Amino acid sequence: MSLLITIFFALFFFLFLLFTVAVLYVLTFFLDLFGRKNLSRKLASKIASLWARILLRSCGTKVEVRGLENLPRTNNLCFVSNHQSHIDILLILGFIPKGMGFIAKVELLKVPLLNLGMKKINCIFLDRKNIRQAVTAINRGADNIKAGIPMVIFPEGKRSKERKMNKFLPGSLKMALLSGAVIVPLTVDGTYKVLEEKYRINPSTVRLTIHPAIDTAELSPEEKKKLHHTLWETIASPLGQNKATETSSREGTARSPEKL
Repeated sequence: MSLLITIFFALFFFLFLLFTVAVLYVLTFFLDLFGRKNLSRKLASKIASLWARILLRSCGTKVEVRGLENLPRTNNLCFVSNHQSHIDILLILGFIPKGMGFIAKVELLKVPLLNLGMKKINCIFLDRKNIRQAVTAINRGADNIKAGIPMVIFPEGKRSKERKMNKFLPGSLKMALLSGAVIVPLTVDGTYKVLEEKYRINPSTVRLTIHPAIDTAELSPEEKKKLHHTLWETIASPLGQNKATETSSREGTARSPEKL
């Protein structure tokens, strides 16, 4: 049964993606044509959020969101989240009421339709193997935040595919610090069960926790140096992890080449 659900979801995903991208481009084209760029951006965000919610419901995923009261009213935001699954993107996009772009790996540019949709919602593609391109991407992300377009980053650099978090990569918070962003830590929990655990769709309950925001403009130099540890501990806390676990994770992945 799970195999049939997975096949159905894959077909539905691409057909619904085709429909959504077509609608997105047609509507925003006319709004841009008439100089309504702000409305165009808001509409693109609403369409993307609805797309994500429908996809999550189509695979039987139940969502619990905690801490919506912690969302700042400002838009110079950088959301920092752990990364368990591809489903994380749908969860954050669908259930945080802020138009946002993602820092995504450059390989996603090769995925037809998805790349078009991601570009439309201000996603930025990062190639960690190309230092010059990575620096350019980080600067573009910082410019987005300064312009009031929130960005989402996954400092682990790759999916953990389990509940346990990996360490945060060196330099992963440069974009937030360059832009003077207000950082909103997020914890996703259970998304790996939906897809990665069995590599088939598995209807599950997932949780999204929104933690109190941190204004990087108010941090001391010493606090900025420790920020990746502070955020790791905050994000890991709902998962039952602590500083000792982070140290173990850091040692276990010390040879990782994924640095900015």
